[in-house]
Amino acid sequence: MLNDNPIPANTLANDMANDLRVGDPLPIFDFEVSAAQVFMYSAITWNRHQIHYNQAQARAEGHADIVVQRGLLGNLLVRYINSYFDNIYIETLAWKVVSSLTPGQVIQCTASVIDISGSGWQQALRLHLSLKHKERLICDASAAIRGRHRADVLVPYNWGSEGV
Repeated sequence: MLNDNPIPANTLANDMANDLRVGDPLPIFDFEVSAAQVFMYSAITWNRHQIHYNQAQARAEGHADIVVQRGLLGNLLVRYINSYFDNIYIETLAWKVVSSLTPGQVIQCTASVIDISGSGWQQALRLHLSLKHKERLICDASAAIRGRHRADVLVPYNWGSEGV
């Protein structure tokens, strides 16, 4: 199950450069992905590769158990970023899986600030992120995020306003 421990949300719009410095670590966030989540992720992404839902096939291909998808790991990274920062755009997110992860293994997401630029709602951060199981690196990642200005927010069209 994904850990629902709250991480205090910060907002880049409040000029986080006053609080964060290059090299600062962000809080550690623990995740545990279940076999059901792996199966459901395969279903919603139309991923038919059996190593993600068939234990016998995963073992036949040399894995200890079914394998967590690369995309699901990326979703965990996005969840981590959105759990810590409020009101931001993730401009880029790149990650490389270097080791397989199987359901039931607790992984930790860690991050540190590698660059800060701008101020106010134009402030941008670059982050280095890692997903690890114990000390084994699962995924190495980088992200660029920036504050979101009110003008950037999409407002849904009100279909009832024109008497249609």
